[in-house]
Amino acid sequence: MFLCPSGTVPLDATLTGMSYLWSNGATSQQIVVSNPGLYTVDITNTYNCSKTKSITVIQQLSPDISQVQVVQDHVTIEVSNPQDYFEYSIDGIEYQSDPEFWNVPGGYQTVFVRNNSLCGLDMETIIVWATPKFFTPNGDGYNDDWEVKGMEVFPNAEVVIFNRFGKPIYTLNATNPKWNGTYSDTPLPASDYWFSLKLDPSIPEIRGHFTLKR
Repeated sequence: MFLCPSGTVPLDATLTGMSYLWSNGATSQQIVVSNPGLYTVDITNTYNCSKTKSITVIQQLSPDISQVQVVQDHVTIEVSNPQDYFEYSIDGIEYQSDPEFWNVPGGYQTVFVRNNSLCGLDMETIIVWATPKFFTPNGDGYNDDWEVKGMEVFPNAEVVIFNRFGKPIYTLNATNPKWNGTYSDTPLPASDYWFSLKLDPSIPEIRGHFTLKR
């Protein structure tokens, strides 16, 4: 029997029409308890035959999110008090026992952790964005553009792309979210390129690099 944090749980001797004596002194068929522990009840019938029933009440904890790690579109939820009965979710609808999530949609997301008795919940809002490590603008229709996953959620987002000499060559924003590897309509050579990403004025600038392959 599981007890929710700051909650109560009913205990039932199950056999009706008997005499009852619980370990807490109660004499009813059912009792309500608010503390974990071992509870026993002596059940006596009209022939003075007795049977003892034991019920263990286990306290379940409420989850406490300590941090959420976001690496590209990979999200890992960490709690300060991990338990086997905790469940994790990105959307608050589908839950799983694994605290890791892959291919998380970009933008603002809310992560949830609950215990499986549905009586303890913690949540936290995070930002998910992802940049490809490389792209191949060769016209085959696959991976031809470089774009930041999740940037479309941020109307003020801006990404400036630089060549290896630090020269700005292209700017992306919410209405122009992709780069096809050209500068003034001229294809640029295979090389490493750098970027600075500003999702929102309230969010620190992010820098990184990627590779153009031909």
